[in-house]
Amino acid sequence: MKRLLIAHTMIQAKHFAMSSLDLGGKVPTEFQLLLPGKWDGYNDPAQGMRSFEVQPAHIAAAVKYNNERKARSPKRDLVVDYEHATLKGGEAPAAGWIGNLVVRDNILFATDVRWTPKATKHIEEGEYRYISPVFAFDVADKVSGKLVPMAVFNAALTNEPFFDELQPIVSKDNSLNLFLFTSKEFFMDKIIAKLRSMLGLADGATEDEIISAMDLMMEKMKGAVAATANIASFQVLLDHINTLKQSVATITANYTSVLKELGLPETASVDEAKGLIIAGKGNVSNLQTVTARMQKLEQERLDEKFNLVIAKGIESGRITPGQKEDTNWLAAQRAWAASNMQTFEDYFTAKAPVIVPIGKIKVDDVHKSDGSLTETDLVIAKNMGVNVDALKKHNTVAQ
Repeated sequence: MKRLLIAHTMIQAKHFAMSSLDLGGKVPTEFQLLLPGKWDGYNDPAQGMRSFEVQPAHIAAAVKYNNERKARSPKRDLVVDYEHATLKGGEAPAAGWIGNLVVRDNILFATDVRWTPKATKHIEEGEYRYISPVFAFDVADKVSGKLVPMAVFNAALTNEPFFDELQPIVSKDNSLNLFLFTSKEFFMDKIIAKLRSMLGLADGATEDEIISAMDLMMEKMKGAVAATANIASFQVLLDHINTLKQSVATITANYTSVLKELGLPETASVDEAKGLIIAGKGNVSNLQTVTARMQKLEQERLDEKFNLVIAKGIESGRITPGQKEDTNWLAAQRAWAASNMQTFEDYFTAKAPVIVPIGKIKVDDVHKSDGSLTETDLVIAKNMGVNVDALKKHNTVAQ
């Protein structure tokens, strides 16, 4: 930012700063003086490079203090000089006079401005294009002695502005520019008012509050999109469970076929079939073939049961979809299921905490739990045509 010259004065204040405003068009009768913000590159003649911040409360305090001074001295206006000559202590002819200060949307405006003929000529011919007011923080009023948060003392015509953020001002004599400027302000006010209404905010809600409310709305919308995605994932899970049921039926049919080849009833357990094979029924070649087939069917049965438990765990919220996609996690669970399928099934279908409350997808209730048999055991037993008592006996021996 540009370096500004500020002389020491008799005003009691912590520091001074200057702002600028473009004087486009003919001479104006009002213009912007200051807006809220923070600037870190102000070169204070007394303190060197530092930062300062103007808050809306400062601007409101400046207007209030100016009104109090006007009440004490109604004819005392704020001077507009050239290049801050008033602060330098030498000759400082007036370029104009500011009648009042007002605040609009947290921006400070000078109103009832009267220009001298000389200043009018300078402005109309483009010899001066900017306004730079002088203001101070923490000012002691010379009459009451009370501390004022901010006061504006004067302004200057200058070609070395400090602020680039202020909007250009226009003269009310320039009808086209005035229309464009006021129309923009009018429609922006209407848009902001509409946003407050849509977001359920109070009429005085600030721009920051409006932006925060819009951010919150966006988060809620993202949640709604995620919920819609969950509905789709539920259907995928249902389809997966139906596929598992079909796979169980196919494996059951193959298992029954093997039992038939061995001359065993359909209610025979896997251990009974293995025992018959070990006993030497059939020739060695048949034994190897049947043993391999039995081992494959047994592994397929365990795999399908493992997948069914995982699906039911996801359905009940005890397993997250992300865990299902984690190959390391799945490998660890397969090892657990291979070592003790019963404890693995009990944990993910009943004992594990619900960590994903995504709702419960209904699965056909084939049987209530019966003795030591789980619901999954009963489903498989029914599809395989296995006698429940024989299966319970087998489980007891296996344990």
